[in-house]
Amino acid sequence: MYNPDICCQRGRRGRSSAKESHGPVTDAAGAALPGVNILEKGTINGAISDADGRYAITVASASSVLDFSFIGYVTKEATVGSQTTIDMVMTEQVSALDEIVVVGYSTQARKSLTGSVSTVDAAALSESTATNPISRLQGKVAV
Repeated sequence: MYNPDICCQRGRRGRSSAKESHGPVTDAAGAALPGVNILEKGTINGAISDADGRYAITVASASSVLDFSFIGYVTKEATVGSQTTIDMVMTEQVSALDEIVVVGYSTQARKSLTGSVSTVDAAALSESTATNPISRLQGKVAV
């Protein structure tokens, strides 16, 4: 039999163990990192740091683990525990740029490509007065 009082009490009990975590996400120099993904490990619960590098997320319990990930930085984990503020400092991920190729909207390792790859350096792009990046590439890549 349905009893709304029992249903609501269960809901309150389940939420009482929930815990909020917040704080800034910065790089090693202390600069704010906007757009960092913060995900409660093992769930789909997540948040993204704002323009000031700050985030806020409500997790299931104090034993929850937060994954902080951002392109170009090493993914880091932090256990919420008894702390409500977690200041996360992200470290850059150093990789050989010759091995990564941007292909349309994705990236691939150079060794996995089957077609040809051309390179245009920044100096060649800055010579053009075009405002459109695609126009700046025209005539710069040899076939």
